Amino acid sequence: MPRNPFPFPCYENDQNFSGNISLQKTFSKNVKPNDTATWNRLYQTHTLQSLRRRYSSYDEEEPKDSLDFALKSCYDHHHEFLRDANETLVQAETLNKPHKRILRNRPKTTPAKIDLEKLPIKTYQSITKENCHRIKGAIEGHHNAVTNNGFSRKHDGGFYTS
Repeated sequence: MPRNPFPFPCYENDQNFSGNISLQKTFSKNVKPNDTATWNRLYQTHTLQSLRRRYSSYDEEEPKDSLDFALKSCYDHHHEFLRDANETLVQAETLNKPHKRILRNRPKTTPAKIDLEKLPIKTYQSITKENCHRIKGAIEGHHNAVTNNGFSRKHDGGFYTS
C-alpha cells in the first residue's frame, strides 16, 4: 500500500465518512405534505422563466439572434462613441427604461389619481409693487418699445436701417 502524501487528519467524503450517524437526519421516501392544496397551487403556478421555456411560448419582443440583440440595445453611437463591447449591448430592461416585456410575476401598481379640484390653491403676492417702467432686470436689446416692436417704417413705407 502506498504511503499517504497528505498530512493528518485525512479529509472524509461521502464514500468513507465515519462520523456520528445519530447526528445525521434520515427522511422516509413516502412523506406526504400536510396541506395538499398548497403543494398543488405551487406545482400548477408557473414562473415567467418556466413559461418562456415551453415550446408553445412566443414573445415578439424576444431577440431572434445576435443582430436583433444588438439592434435592441440602448447604445447611442453619437453620444457614447467608442464604448466597450459589453456597454454597447446593454438592453432597456437592464437600465429600467420603458419596455413591453414583463420581467416579474407581480401585478403593476398604478399610482392613485390626484384630483386637481380638491388641491388647495396657493396664491402669492409681492410685498412691494414693482414699477413697470424700471429698466433694471429687464431683458436688454437694441429693439425697444419706441420702435414699434423693433420695426419702424419710413414715410414711403421702407424700413430704417442702422
